[in-house]
Parts: sequence; C-alpha cells; structure tokens
Amino acid sequence: MYNLKDPVEMYRADSASEVFFDLWGQVAKINAAPTDLVKMAALDALMTQILPKSLQFLENRLKKLNIRYVSGNNLCYADFCWASFMVTIALNSNFSFSGGIQS
Repeated sequence: MYNLKDPVEMYRADSASEVFFDLWGQVAKINAAPTDLVKMAALDALMTQILPKSLQFLENRLKKLNIRYVSGNNLCYADFCWASFMVTIALNSNFSFSGGIQS
C-alpha cells in the first residue's frame, strides 16, 4: 500500500491515517451517544475543532510538500481512508450532519 523502502512516505501515510481514525472515532461518539446532549457536544467538537483541524492538516501537507496524495505522489491506503470519509460520512445524507460538512 506504500513504498516500504521509503520511510518518509510510510510516515506520511501512517500519520494521515491516524488523523483519519481520530476523526472517525469522533463520528462513532456521535452515533453511539447515550443522550442527545452528549450527541450534540460530540457533534459540536467534530464540526468546530476536529474536522477543521484534520482538513487543515491535509491541506497544509499537500501544499507545503507540493504532493498529489497524502503520502507523496502515489496513492496509498491513507488516500482511500480519506476518500471513504468523504463518501461515507460527508456525502451520505443518512448522516444528519453531512450537510454541515459539505458547506
């Protein structure tokens, strides 16, 4: 899923996927919230803190390193993680907050 002979590429892929899994963990907190109050607090954290920081991390990496994908100029597993977020969460109308992510 990435070039095993390039430790920098491996680090970039692994760090991008860790950010993705932190984001996904927050989505799980929303979906599994025991009360509406807990759900709204988790949603607020997602929308105001976690998601903006996560997307800024990716944008900064792509711009600063002038690369096409999260680990370099070749697709890796982390790119598919982030693509799955966009399709499964951000663009899925079954998630009540998907519209807010699209804006």
